[in-house]
Amino acid sequence: MTELHEALIVKDSAYTASGARQNTGLPANLANRLHYPVEAICSVCGEVVRREKPAPGRLDWAHTGRKPGEPQ
Repeated sequence: MTELHEALIVKDSAYTASGARQNTGLPANLANRLHYPVEAICSVCGEVVRREKPAPGRLDWAHTGRKPGEPQ
């Protein structure tokens, strides 16, 4: 089990995740509601973290338990 810590994402690692939207799998603009849900890499532990909707100023990324490249 992963220890609890603040999720700080690696710069430029965020991408649009899930869904049949045109930009799925492409780099995400965290200020654009249409790019959510978003996954990125946690700079603390290297795991994939996810955020379902924009929340400026909130550090509520959820750890998925996956390493980059592992299937969902």
